[in-house]
Amino acid sequence: MGIPYQRGESIPGKMSRRIPGRLQDRCLEKNVTTRNRFHRYGNGYALAVEQLEWAKAQGATQVRLLERESCRILRASMTAFSGHGISHHDPRYEPQVVLPLRFWTIEDPARGNLFEGKA
Repeated sequence: MGIPYQRGESIPGKMSRRIPGRLQDRCLEKNVTTRNRFHRYGNGYALAVEQLEWAKAQGATQVRLLERESCRILRASMTAFSGHGISHHDPRYEPQVVLPLRFWTIEDPARGNLFEGKA
């Protein structure tokens, strides 16, 4: 079981490339690797600001990530990103928002359970 990986629609602006992920049932779904998306700064997962704004404009209310290494599924609301997200900007990359793990609901198939904010 997993979230199928698919390239999304092109969006205008600074991110001239296509957005990895897809919108389904008002939810932005993405496959992620811990190495690429987990930030020690903020102890959470980061998404590009422009990507979040695009998804919100398309009607998304949730974000769902599938960690490729562990197959854990993480879910968070767009309001969590707005209220608890930490702005992070590295000049080499586009501006991002880091949402700490305590604001994600995490499903761990290896443990067979659903738990909140405990990684």
